[in-house]
Amino acid sequence: VLAPVNVANRPRAVLGLAVHNSETAEARSTLTPLGSQVSLALERVSLSEQLHIRQSEERFHSLVENASDLILILEQDGVITWSSPSVARVLELKPSDLLDQSFLQLVHPDDHGATLNLIEQVTLLSGTVKTRDLRFGSGSNAWRSMEVTLNNQLANPSLKGIVANARDV
Repeated sequence: VLAPVNVANRPRAVLGLAVHNSETAEARSTLTPLGSQVSLALERVSLSEQLHIRQSEERFHSLVENASDLILILEQDGVITWSSPSVARVLELKPSDLLDQSFLQLVHPDDHGATLNLIEQVTLLSGTVKTRDLRFGSGSNAWRSMEVTLNNQLANPSLKGIVANARDV
């Protein structure tokens, strides 16, 4: 006697019980509800995991939305591929305006050499982290002194970039 185990309306397993022909009906009447209970238990686990993932994503999103630090993701050549919403608060710039722009455009011209050197040092080895003070331009044409930390995450498949964290100093 066989009873299916379904999760999200898709077959995932089969419960089986070997019985004599004379016991088939009784075994089926026992095994079918057991298969349904196992299916429900597995469905609850799946839903619980999905809820946990969703809550974790919402928490991360909320942290990034409300952070006072800038977070940018750069390509190896310094082109910005992602910027956090805090760019609007801290630098008075739209995060979308930074996309596909060079990181150097944010940095004071006198700091370009140090910035290029910093990016070069970080890209040499996966996981390398370097920190330096740089001046960033804002939407109001003022310069802000920021402590910038670059973290080489080019090999990380989730990021595929250099993560730049910057905070006011």
